[in-house]
Amino acid sequence: MVRTVLRMLALLGLVGLLILPAGPLAAEAVQRLLYEVLPSDPSDADVFDAASFDRRSTATARAAGTLVPAILRVLGHDPARARTELTYGGWQVRTNPTLHTVMPVSEEAADRLAAAFGFVFRQDSVMVFRFLDHNEPGTFVGFVGLRDPTPARAQRFFASAAKAHPGLGIGYTMHQGSMLFFNVTDDKGVPYSGLSDPEFIHTLGLIGRACKEAGLTRDTRAEARFVGNDWKTAPDGQDYARRLDPMTVGALATLRGRHDAALRAAGP
Repeated sequence: MVRTVLRMLALLGLVGLLILPAGPLAAEAVQRLLYEVLPSDPSDADVFDAASFDRRSTATARAAGTLVPAILRVLGHDPARARTELTYGGWQVRTNPTLHTVMPVSEEAADRLAAAFGFVFRQDSVMVFRFLDHNEPGTFVGFVGLRDPTPARAQRFFASAAKAHPGLGIGYTMHQGSMLFFNVTDDKGVPYSGLSDPEFIHTLGLIGRACKEAGLTRDTRAEARFVGNDWKTAPDGQDYARRLDPMTVGALATLRGRHDAALRAAGP
């Protein structure tokens, strides 16, 4: 499956897994954004719901090659200062193609960019994070190493984790051959997983010891948060729009229309 995805990227005129031009990253703090391009808006959630992983990867790669640079430009960023990797990750016990954009920007600019991605791609949320030194306080991150990483192997471990505790089924992302599980907290410091950091790592370790294909290898800390929109109460992405100025929202709405049309044309 991984070879198939790589062949599709080559056919799309993309080089390796780096979708956007990879210029040198500046000395500013490097912010990382994790998001999907297939909508989680309830009105559109079934567009690719039954599609194969390869078809979802193709749609994700196309959006990355065309819309991600356009979104960056709308927000005043040079796409050459960012790099975006096509990878995969899990959300609510399902593994999906995922984009990981890395860019040296301020926290405020990263949050606005997350809002823009979430608005155009109709996402429930976009995660923004940056890695910290291990001794710095922050969000706990567990690294689970996979033997010969594939989406199928990652999904098997993800399903086992969710079965061990529902809080571990919220999500993960694949990064440099490891599954990263973030114990992100809400505004009050309460973990979304419902697990304390010691419980989080203990449970991941137990699953790893019982799994032949994967295991907990190390942990670190990150500054991590979600930028989101409640599509039930804000059906046009108003939660995202509040973080942006009206002219920017208008330009992004045009890009969202292009994305919606492309998905309908490519849909099952």
